[in-house]
Amino acid sequence: NEIIKTMKISEKDDLKYPIAPEVEGYVFIKWDKDIKNVVDNTVITVIYEIKQFKVKFYNELDEVISEQTVKYGESCTAPNSPNKEGNEFIGWDKDFSVIKSDLDIKPMFEKHSFIVKFYNEDGTVIKTETVNFGESATQPSNLIKEGHNFVGWDQDISCVKSNLNVKPMFEPKSFTVKFYDINGDVIKTEIVNYGKSAVGVTLGNKECYNFIGWDQEFSNVKSDLDIK
Repeated sequence: NEIIKTMKISEKDDLKYPIAPEVEGYVFIKWDKDIKNVVDNTVITVIYEIKQFKVKFYNELDEVISEQTVKYGESCTAPNSPNKEGNEFIGWDKDFSVIKSDLDIKPMFEKHSFIVKFYNEDGTVIKTETVNFGESATQPSNLIKEGHNFVGWDQDISCVKSNLNVKPMFEPKSFTVKFYDINGDVIKTEIVNYGKSAVGVTLGNKECYNFIGWDQEFSNVKSDLDIK
């Protein structure tokens, strides 16, 4: 109700409206009376309309899940919190308690993290690691078991989605054991796993000779052997 301008006029005056003052959050619409054909003392009032804004809420897939038209200075209502696998919703990326512009509001998430424990073959923990959901754990190196080859882990560690207790898998090395006769000819070849025994060959006496045994032990094989 503040006076913007006062004019004294006659019928011949070519009247023009004054410039309407700007009001934050409002848009000028019009004056409430025609300035032409004024025949008496007249009060003319400016008419404004409150601004309205579009507020869009998005989900974790960048899809619009709520769209609202909100008047200047008012707040809007957030939709239900979106879900994202392996993540915790921690809030929206913009304040919407006092709306003063169009807004695109997106969710913020924090990844869940998990504990991955790596064990040695004897059951001792050799490494503990905290891994974010969906990421890979870093395996320890230099896993050694005598007479065995490391062939991998008993669980997938490339995409962690829970706490894991991971154990190594080994396979025994294999060796070639050859049995020779008195003439140097191979009479039997065996493939024997580390630490296992070869079956061997049963030999009878040879003319002018008695068989008394083999030149090497083959009950606990740990290398390739040529046995005579």
